[in-house]
Amino acid sequence: MSKNVKEKAGVGSEPFPGAFLNPKKEVNLTQDILGLLIEYYSSAYENYSFVSLSNIHNALPEAISVLPKVTKFGRLRIGAEVIGSTFSARHTRSANILSQFILDDNDSTDVFPGQVQFFFEHTIHLEEGTKTHALAFVRWYVRTDDQRSRFHCQINDDNLKISNIELWDKNFYELSRDCIIPVHNILGRFVAGNMKIGKKHPKNYLSVIPINRKIHI
Repeated sequence: MSKNVKEKAGVGSEPFPGAFLNPKKEVNLTQDILGLLIEYYSSAYENYSFVSLSNIHNALPEAISVLPKVTKFGRLRIGAEVIGSTFSARHTRSANILSQFILDDNDSTDVFPGQVQFFFEHTIHLEEGTKTHALAFVRWYVRTDDQRSRFHCQINDDNLKISNIELWDKNFYELSRDCIIPVHNILGRFVAGNMKIGKKHPKNYLSVIPINRKIHI
């Protein structure tokens, strides 16, 4: 997928300078996650039609079946940086990542914090040959409705968005295609904390503190 997220274009593929780390397990994706993976491939390869193996008999003759079998990993190493996931309980604290998305309402972009559930490799068979994809399954935190709450820790009164700490809702968005991203789209990690704001009706927020090291490939 394109590194320039505003272009909205898949421009090929490339290996990433890193490696998946244990724990490692061969599993079959659940039907709901498999459906999201099919949506992901349909977006990444617009000239192809993809379908689950269970629905191949009702699909077009040229449709490509997406098998549920994947190799699941608990960690990802890129350079000196190691990102964990909830799949590896010992490394959940390092599972917090940032990635950039296009907003549907005005075509602008924003960086979202999320928690990696697991990393995985998946192979599909295209006309030009077999391709193995290095992907992450991520749950994304919900944006706060109030911008002043999000940038409560701003460091410049003239620019609301100049802040080294952002506050986000502690809940996750519902599952969607955006939960599956190529590992190349990981911008970096963040440290998660808790912050309560408000006097009459205080509310707990997730504090997002970006780590300065950028690992976007």
